[in-house]
Amino acid sequence: MTRRRAVRRPVREGAALAALIVLVGCANAPTKKIAKAELAVEEADPKTAEYAPLELRQARQKLRAAQEAAEDDDHDRARRLAEQALVDAQLARAKARAEVRSEYVDELQRSVDAVAGEATRTIESLREESGR
Repeated sequence: MTRRRAVRRPVREGAALAALIVLVGCANAPTKKIAKAELAVEEADPKTAEYAPLELRQARQKLRAAQEAAEDDDHDRARRLAEQALVDAQLARAKARAEVRSEYVDELQRSVDAVAGEATRTIESLREESGR
């Protein structure tokens, strides 16, 4: 082996090792988890803010903390906070949906009660007319 080849081989191996380290570092970066949490927080509609403000606020705070941790290269903390932000945003959305559905059920119940009352009055009226 010539001297040139002997020098090039460690340089190539070193470059390949450096590229591998960079790829592994990028793979461990919490960017996907942060992106999912961002999307979940951004998708919060006005009803979510109305019915689950605490959960939505917590999701936003944890998302900001996750972004700051990622900027500080604290990937484990960033990943953990992003996961928590996602769960908080999902909880807020589920709570809001439950409240909206509960209101809908209450409205349906009032409608049923009104129809039942009208039916009762109609039956009583018919009985009075037939009794004459």
